[in-house]
Amino acid sequence: MGKPDWKTKMDKSIDEFIGFLKSLSSADGPTNRGVLSDLKKGRMDNSPPWMVPKMVPHVLRHTIDLSPKDRRAFYIVASLFPESPRSSGKGNIGESYGSLSNVNQSMEKSFLSMVDHDSLDGLYYDLGRIVRITISKGGKINWRRLLEDLTKWEYDGRTMKMSWVEALYSAKFRARQNDEKGAE
Repeated sequence: MGKPDWKTKMDKSIDEFIGFLKSLSSADGPTNRGVLSDLKKGRMDNSPPWMVPKMVPHVLRHTIDLSPKDRRAFYIVASLFPESPRSSGKGNIGESYGSLSNVNQSMEKSFLSMVDHDSLDGLYYDLGRIVRITISKGGKINWRRLLEDLTKWEYDGRTMKMSWVEALYSAKFRARQNDEKGAE
């Protein structure tokens, strides 16, 4: 049998990694709290999460067969996961954010500013803010979908950007229609 293609290898890595992250939230113990604390450090440092030494053993063991460039998405999701480890939303981050009941013009601007980044180097900081806002307002994050989208960002960023923006406005317009129907 031949060598697995990039997508097959990436899907397998994503599934294994999300399984690892979810296992951290399913059982409370000192080991899991310690790992979550290490992962959270990826958001507290002024460096990108893939440059935070405490994260390396937790991420690298699941991504050793991937290129350093491909691993970046895993570091980003690992650093965000402790914000809401039990969250399990549907759709992409645009849908999650757009589904919030009070997305105002300023929040839209923040989201559009985030998707303006061409690489994960710039995206990770703004994405963290968007994820925190989504969670703080009761939104849910689909961690697997977020990781899958981020692994494609460096290769097909334009498509990912449009997917997120369309999902944002679709969710926002659906919410507005539902509000109008409820008011009738």
